[in-house]
Amino acid sequence: MKKEYISYTEKLGEIGEKIQKAADVFGEVSKMSTHDTEGVKSKYNSLVKANGGYEQCKQDLRNLVCPLVVENEHNELIKAVQMLIDSVNVMLSAINIEKESLDAEKLEIGFSLQKEAVFLAEHITNKMVYKFRNY
Repeated sequence: MKKEYISYTEKLGEIGEKIQKAADVFGEVSKMSTHDTEGVKSKYNSLVKANGGYEQCKQDLRNLVCPLVVENEHNELIKAVQMLIDSVNVMLSAINIEKESLDAEKLEIGFSLQKEAVFLAEHITNKMVYKFRNY
């Protein structure tokens, strides 16, 4: 593999680790029920923190110079991270801090969008790996 590709994949790996760290909050958020108001503010704050992490990763991707061979995939990856941000925004809109309540339907929509974004990101990175191996 070319040095340019190796350097890019190493930096991409670091960004991927940051995305995973931001996503760690979703295990506890997925345990939220519509009747469990205990800790709603804490979960809300965790989602805000996760979104901040995703925003930083999106900016890191934008600042990362990619090899021309994967330019399209790199831009698609930025869009996938934006989808993660959008999914968290839906989840945040499902939480009413003042009433300490949750909208289960909105929360589920947010989780579905998140799963879609993760699937898309995996698909994109697989395309990148294929191109790096074959070009």
